[in-house]
Amino acid sequence: MHRLPLPILVFGLAVAGCVSRPDRAEIFVETRPPGADCTLARDGEPIATVSPTPGIAWVPPGADDVTVTCRRNGFRDTAAVTRSLSRNPSLSEALAGSITHYEYENPVVLALTPQ
Repeated sequence: MHRLPLPILVFGLAVAGCVSRPDRAEIFVETRPPGADCTLARDGEPIATVSPTPGIAWVPPGADDVTVTCRRNGFRDTAAVTRSLSRNPSLSEALAGSITHYEYENPVVLALTPQ
C-alpha cells in the first residue's frame, strides 16, 4: 500500500481548511421591462433590494423560500417566489465544518403589466 508523504498530507488538510461556508447567496432579478424597484423578503421580513432591475441581490442563505416583489410607475406591482435549494457539501467543505449550502432558483424574471 502506498502512503502519502507527510508534507503532502499536511498541505491537503490545510487547503481543505481554507474552504469556508458562504455567508450569502446570489439571486439575479430581472423585470420586463427593466427599471423596477424590487424587495426580497423571507417570512415577510425584507432581506435585500434590487433597484433598478436587472440586478443581483445578495441574501443570507436559508432553507426558506424568498419572495421577490417589484414595482414600477405605470405598472402593476408583481411578485414571484424563488425556492431555496440545498446541496450537500463537498468533502473539503465538510472537513472545514460546512453542513449544508443553500442556493436559490435563478434567475427570477418578472413580467410587469401596464396599469
